[in-house]
Amino acid sequence: MVKQPSSTRAERLRDNSRNRRDQQKQEVREAILQAASALFLEHGYAGFSIRQVAEKIGYSPGIIYFYFADKDEVLFTLVDEGFSRFGERFLRAFESTTDARERLLRMARVYLEFGMGHPAHYQLMFMQRTDYFLRPVLENPNKLRTFDLLTRAVEDAMGQNVLLPGDLVSTSDTLWATLHGCVCLAILMPGFDESRAQAMVERALTLVTRGLHPG
Repeated sequence: MVKQPSSTRAERLRDNSRNRRDQQKQEVREAILQAASALFLEHGYAGFSIRQVAEKIGYSPGIIYFYFADKDEVLFTLVDEGFSRFGERFLRAFESTTDARERLLRMARVYLEFGMGHPAHYQLMFMQRTDYFLRPVLENPNKLRTFDLLTRAVEDAMGQNVLLPGDLVSTSDTLWATLHGCVCLAILMPGFDESRAQAMVERALTLVTRGLHPG
């Protein structure tokens, strides 16, 4: 058996240096996105600029352009990141139980928690720049998976006699619109802390499911 030569000190130094550079690049990229999220909430799309991001993180605008082509690419990255995070959490909620009513409630809680916990992502995803959603779906399959999961949950609820049988898409749209309205109030109106917003979502879901209940 031929013994493989161990890496030389020079090779290890090069690898360590490369790893540090990669880590630094990732840290700068994350700093850009965090600053962009805060500035978008503060100024909205029209008032948001690359220069503001650069000033906030203490770099020149040229550094920002090294990572992103323009402000739209920065904000689209936030959208893409948002759908990935939201999709993963929504899927976990969907898979956490087979009880149809409890599943809908858990998914509603995740929806609210994401909207309140990531208001910049949510507003970009579902409120201010919904045109980003129309970019090629293959770039991020979570864009459609979230609605697909809600539709499957509604279908299961109909099958378990929790919801009145009917048009699957319109019923799913109704639940989505209800959740969206609750999140919009929670993140835009003063006085809606997490506990009040949570109570609103659960009450809204109860009213909707009772209204759509076959009994």
